[in-house]
Amino acid sequence: QDVSTDGRHAVVQFTDDFRLDAARRDLTVNAMAADIDGNFYDYYDGLADLHNRRVRFVGDARERIREDYLRILRYFRFFGRIANKNDDFDDETVQVISEQKDGLAAISRERIWLEVQKIIVGCHAVKILHKMKELGLFPEINLKGVQLDFKELSRIHGNGGISEVRPATALAYLISSKTDFGIVRKSWKMSCDEELVGQFVLKHREVLVNPHACLPRVLKHFKDLLVDTPKHCRHKVYLGLRELTLAESNTTIRETIQAETCYHDNTVESGESRCHGDTVESVGLYNVLSTWDVPTCPIRGDEVISALNLRKGPEVQRFYTRAKNKWKESDYLLGKEDLLKHILDLHKETKCS
Repeated sequence: QDVSTDGRHAVVQFTDDFRLDAARRDLTVNAMAADIDGNFYDYYDGLADLHNRRVRFVGDARERIREDYLRILRYFRFFGRIANKNDDFDDETVQVISEQKDGLAAISRERIWLEVQKIIVGCHAVKILHKMKELGLFPEINLKGVQLDFKELSRIHGNGGISEVRPATALAYLISSKTDFGIVRKSWKMSCDEELVGQFVLKHREVLVNPHACLPRVLKHFKDLLVDTPKHCRHKVYLGLRELTLAESNTTIRETIQAETCYHDNTVESGESRCHGDTVESVGLYNVLSTWDVPTCPIRGDEVISALNLRKGPEVQRFYTRAKNKWKESDYLLGKEDLLKHILDLHKETKCS
C-alpha cells in the first residue's frame, strides 16, 4: 500500500492484504489478482469492465491521478487496448483529466515518450490523440505549436502494417515537419535510431506516395541512395527503408504506385513510356533492395586528378560528382573509360567557355 506519493513516485509499505494492494492500482482492469491457490480477487469489478470493454480508474479518478500523473497517459494507452468503440470515453474521467493535466509537467520526458509510443501504434490512435488535444494535454507533453497530420497517421493505420512499424515511424507520419520532429525528438530524448528512422521516413515517403511514381523510378531513387551512402552506413538506409515499406504496405502502394508501372522502352524512338504488370507489392521493394549487390563507382578522385591534370580541391570534386551522376544515369553500366572520356569532354567545354 502507498504510504505517501509526490505525484509520480510512491513510498510503499508491503502488505499481504489483496484489497489494500488493489486500492493503489491505477485502473480496475489492473487491480485484479489471484493467489497461489487460485483464489481470484476483484474488488473493483475489473473483470466486468474488461468484458464490457470499459476503462475506469480504481475508486476516485482524481485521487488516482494525483498519486501519479503519468496515469493520465496510461488511461489513454489502455483505452486503445481495451475499448471497442473509439469514442467511448467516460465523460467524468476525461473531465478530471482535463482538470489535472498540469501535473504532467512533473513527468520525465522519457516516460512521456514511452507512453505516447504505445498510443500512436495502438488501436484508436487518431481518436485518442484528438481527445488529448481537445483536453489541452499537448502543451503539457511538449507538443505545443507542433504541426500534426492526423490524416496521414490515420492512413497508415488503415494500411495494416502499423503493428509492425516502430513508434518513431508512426510519429514521423503524425508530425509533418522535419524541424518539428527534431524538436520533439530532442524534448522526449528519443534514441539516435528513432531519430534516424523518423527523419528517413519524413524525407523519403513522398517517393512512394507520389501519384506519378512508378516502380522503376522508385527503385532507382533508393538504389541511388544506397550507391551514395558509404558502405559502413548502409544499414541505416536499410533500417529506414524497412520501416517505410512496412508503413506504406498494401493499400497505399497498390493505389499510389500504378498497378501497371511505367518503364522507359529504349526501342521506342519517341521516348514515350510503356507499361508492364509488376507492382511494388509483388516485387517486394525492400527484399529487392536489401538483396541488391550495390555497385561501386568505377572511377576514383585520384583518377580524375590524373586525367585532367588538376590539383586536389573543389574542382576535382565537381568533375567526380558529374562523372558519378553520369554513371548513375546509365543504370551503373558505364565503365571507367567511358567516364574518363566524359569528364575530359566536360573539361574541354569548360576551358572553351
